[in-house]
Amino acid sequence: DDAGRASVSPDGTRIAYIRSGSESDIWMMDANGGSPRKLLQGVPGEHVLQLQWSPDGQHVAYTKSNMEAQKADVAIEIASAEGGVPATLFAAPGLRSFCWPDDNRIVYSAEEPPPKIDMNLWEISLDRSSSKVSGQPRRITNWAGVSPLDLSVSADSKRLVFVNSGLQRELYVAENPKKGKLGTPRHLMLEGRNNLPSAWSLDGQALFFYSDRNGNWDIFRQRLQQRTAEDFVVGPGEQTQPRLTPDGSSVLYWDYMDATDGASVSMRLMRVPISGGAPEQVLESSPDAEVRCAKAHSRCILGERDRIRNELVFTDFNPAGGKTVQLLRLGADPGASPEWDLSPDGVTVAIVNLDDAKDRIRLVQLDSKATRSISLGHAKTLSGISWSADGKTWFVTSSSVRGASILNVQSNGTSLELWATSNLVDTPLTSPDDGNLAFTIVTRNSNAWLIENF
Repeated sequence: DDAGRASVSPDGTRIAYIRSGSESDIWMMDANGGSPRKLLQGVPGEHVLQLQWSPDGQHVAYTKSNMEAQKADVAIEIASAEGGVPATLFAAPGLRSFCWPDDNRIVYSAEEPPPKIDMNLWEISLDRSSSKVSGQPRRITNWAGVSPLDLSVSADSKRLVFVNSGLQRELYVAENPKKGKLGTPRHLMLEGRNNLPSAWSLDGQALFFYSDRNGNWDIFRQRLQQRTAEDFVVGPGEQTQPRLTPDGSSVLYWDYMDATDGASVSMRLMRVPISGGAPEQVLESSPDAEVRCAKAHSRCILGERDRIRNELVFTDFNPAGGKTVQLLRLGADPGASPEWDLSPDGVTVAIVNLDDAKDRIRLVQLDSKATRSISLGHAKTLSGISWSADGKTWFVTSSSVRGASILNVQSNGTSLELWATSNLVDTPLTSPDDGNLAFTIVTRNSNAWLIENF
């Protein structure tokens, strides 16, 4: 009664499985439940995620991750069904699920590079004689809004079924009375697409957001009283995370082309006049980089993850010329997903989810490097943060298994719950007068899909 992630052998006589509390070990038993035995002894810190049998029933393949490693890539390993020393078959960033349709190939799903939130199907060829991969991965699908998980193939290898477990991010705006609860959030648009806000217009009457409504990420602008958005940056490739420059004359955004061959992606930070015109490149960075700008001091800050040294790196840059000056390096847990924001005066960054202290806001002055922390109590798990427009408080998202809430946090650590939901909520974004909050509500939908002749 403590078994999970079971996989039945092709001849139906044996079952490979994982036991609760020992997720690094692989066990085997007969189909009738008899003769349970340990097939493989795992390494502490490793987690077996999925099990699959080879088509001939002679081997068991499995995906494994090591969350203590500097880079938590997922690997497919293979072992004899009779036990012995396993061998690594294939490893890839973002690998999520796999199946073994025949002796010639492995089919797997992998996450697209950030900031995309989709997955697609790939295949890698196998050498029959050695059971080793050969050649480069080949993309099977180029979908948007699909996340294939729990891959399973029919006996004739012609049909593939999977669970499409997708997240839908819908954009809402709510009035912030500054005392008490938020007003009732209202849908800014009716399209069933992912719409993520990242900047307000200077007058607080319009939002810049990026959306996958065209099949790729493009940037749009919509006034609060309008029901439809206008194109702002639309074209091939991916355009995301628009941010206003300190003087409001231009918009900064990330641009990258999809890596169809599985290669790493380089993000280009672009600048385009707010009135329209040709974009110009400012700098290049890694896929998970973000920028924030503050009117005061005309300052823009680039935040990047250094995954080799496990650090979060902050750099001052000129949005007109791209000249950079590194300011600060902070240690960050390899498995953490830090969220940060720049104060309106451009002096301090506020960070959550930097380490194991999930209830803590870390405040760091960029120039003096002075640091202090604000703890909200161990009952809080903070997942997003933004400064209020007046620079005196913070809007944070607190999440749990029951849902999420938006909190307004004072400098002494006291917090007021502004709004709560049973769904997930992304980081709220306040208008220039703190009169409105924009945020996305995240819902998950799961259903079974089938494709043929893949």
